[in-house]
Amino acid sequence: MNPHLFFVAELWFSTEQWQSIGCRLRLPRRQLQVLQQIFGDTKEATIAARLGISPNTVRTYVRRLYGKVGVNSRLELVLAVTRLAVAEARQVKLSCPTAIPFSAARRAA
Repeated sequence: MNPHLFFVAELWFSTEQWQSIGCRLRLPRRQLQVLQQIFGDTKEATIAARLGISPNTVRTYVRRLYGKVGVNSRLELVLAVTRLAVAEARQVKLSCPTAIPFSAARRAA
């Protein structure tokens, strides 16, 4: 798998999107890394091994993520972060300065 793209619910998150999510939620680097790993695998032991930390540390990061996002489970966490990413993607599309509004394009034609 490309280390710069993460797949979930038929969405691809780029490195830039992950950075945006991290900034939006004010996540330290390590919490963002744990969040990225949650999208790929839910096993604490696997996440801990990949990041070189203990499973207890992973659990601590996950609890802190729950608090920051306002959820109570990993499923809710994944859904909330996915919604955030989709909302930001839509906002970027809508605020794109090069986009021509449909009504303006019709008048020009």
